[in-house]
Amino acid sequence: MYQLLIIIFIILAFLAIRHIRQQPSEIRSRLQWRYGLYALLGLAILLVMGGKLHWIAGAIAATLPLAQRFFPLIIRAIPFLKRKKNEGHTSSPHSASNSMDREKALQVFGFDALPTEEKIVLRHRELIQKNHPDRGGSDFLAAQINQAKDVLLAESKTS
Repeated sequence: MYQLLIIIFIILAFLAIRHIRQQPSEIRSRLQWRYGLYALLGLAILLVMGGKLHWIAGAIAATLPLAQRFFPLIIRAIPFLKRKKNEGHTSSPHSASNSMDREKALQVFGFDALPTEEKIVLRHRELIQKNHPDRGGSDFLAAQINQAKDVLLAESKTS
């Protein structure tokens, strides 16, 4: 019985190769991937039936054609999933993006007057290290600090 399955597998592989060669070049690549995954699935089934492969590994191999089919859908859905995740947040880093002016930027940085570019960069580094989202700070504060830096640097270049 096992030998018959191997012969059927070889015949199917031969027919698949022949079918791929008859197709136009733009379809060939996609068919090669698809038939290759089917061949892996068939090989896994043969190995499981012959006792050479554990059935769990065979089950994992059986998911390869499904993964090939649904992987592009999952990749396309990632931005949608991120958007859904962030909809619950009330404060957005971009909600006050247009309201940053010179006075507010000076207040964020704790300056009374417009400092030099070097002092702006040093103070920005200090503040962002304390308030960066990766270190427990909030996205909103980090965005405000970055906007304040941009406003102050633009002001210092014009004056």
